[in-house]
Amino acid sequence: MSAAIDIDLEETSEALISCLLLEDANAVNLRKCRESKIAARSFVNQEHSEIYRIIETLHDKGISDGLQAEIIRQHPKHRDRIIQLTGIDSVQTSTHVAKYIRDLKDAESRHEIQVMSDLLGEQLKTGRDLRDVLADHKERIASLEIQPLRLSAISAAEICRTPPATPFPIVEGMLFRGGTMMLSAPSKGHKTYTALDLAVAVAAGRDWLGFKTTATPVLYVNLELPPFAASQRLKAICHSRGIEPPANLFLLNLRGKRVTVETLAREIMPYAKSINAGLVVIDPYYKLASVSGVEENSNDGQAIFLADLEAASAAGDCAIFLLHHFAKGDSGAKNSIDRASGGGVLARWPDVIGTLTEHETEECMVAEFHLRVYAPIPPFVVRWCCPVWIRQVGEDPAKIKRAGRGDEHPARVLLEKLDPQGMTNSEWVKVVGWSATTHKNKRDQLESAGKVKCVMGVWKPC
Repeated sequence: MSAAIDIDLEETSEALISCLLLEDANAVNLRKCRESKIAARSFVNQEHSEIYRIIETLHDKGISDGLQAEIIRQHPKHRDRIIQLTGIDSVQTSTHVAKYIRDLKDAESRHEIQVMSDLLGEQLKTGRDLRDVLADHKERIASLEIQPLRLSAISAAEICRTPPATPFPIVEGMLFRGGTMMLSAPSKGHKTYTALDLAVAVAAGRDWLGFKTTATPVLYVNLELPPFAASQRLKAICHSRGIEPPANLFLLNLRGKRVTVETLAREIMPYAKSINAGLVVIDPYYKLASVSGVEENSNDGQAIFLADLEAASAAGDCAIFLLHHFAKGDSGAKNSIDRASGGGVLARWPDVIGTLTEHETEECMVAEFHLRVYAPIPPFVVRWCCPVWIRQVGEDPAKIKRAGRGDEHPARVLLEKLDPQGMTNSEWVKVVGWSATTHKNKRDQLESAGKVKCVMGVWKPC
């Protein structure tokens, strides 16, 4: 929605928020807004939108008395705006609240009609199938559901003088509140056990795979397991870790329900915010994406979907943890960030990309984490001790299991023989002692996986 839609829309937005701050009528006025399907996106002003979300959250927690003071206490950045809004004499009554709601909804409807009119006009002009036209304008259609950007750049001098606060850590040195993480593993690689173990650890403030966590409420969105199975696994994990099931770990058992990214934004994330969840786990990712109509291998589709997912995370002020699966084929021959199934955008979107890849040793996997914000974490080996993973000291994380059995010429051996300073192809063939054909095949595998490169006739590790 644009402010140009209605010259008085800014004033209407301001007046309605003022009505929602009235000490003697805020609950009644909020109920009227909700009945009319007023949402945060209905407001032109971004700060009004944020204040509306805060008012909804506080009311859902049973806070209506002293609302103004509570908003200022919890969100001091809105102090001046709250004081300004509560001092508008012309709206210190609920008499006109119905008009303000109607004006906002009318402006929203006009915007929606304009967008759909434009799309229908294009369809009539070009003669294309309407579904194809809609598919080409996903971002514009999505604009009907999200607040427009209110750009306000900050200078380097200012951001260095008063840097933003360090975000709340969820997993120390790895994941922070507001961050995104995707963990992928092969089929039947104990992925759900791993995610439930993380949820228990964060809710209880215990270590996870050797990393410290900070205790915070957790919402686990279970799209796959039957509730009884989820309960059994939780009990087993808590027993193995020697702790009681955390009271602040909440499960949403939604197997068999149609859950889309819109459902996540409109219903699940507001619920997560109402319980002050610092972490939301989505298990598995593919069910949310596929039901949302996104092709797994479509970079464009996945990019739009992930942007919507990130917006939902920001609105919920929480970290999002996604559980995904590996692509088919020999995962050990790929760079770890490319092992997850789907478009390449999946390897670039998360703040943390985690993988569990089969190790040569039975019941062991190599854990690898690629981080955007924090210092690198060296790969390590974990052993499956049902129902949890335990760090395995003494195992070499470089010994990733390759597809097939009895491979006498594993590519990792070829990589180990390559001098870090570089070698010509003939030098490399000589030192490894394989046939030229075998050497070339394995060398090409390493190059495709991004593990080696050739610069001016010299092969070097990446």
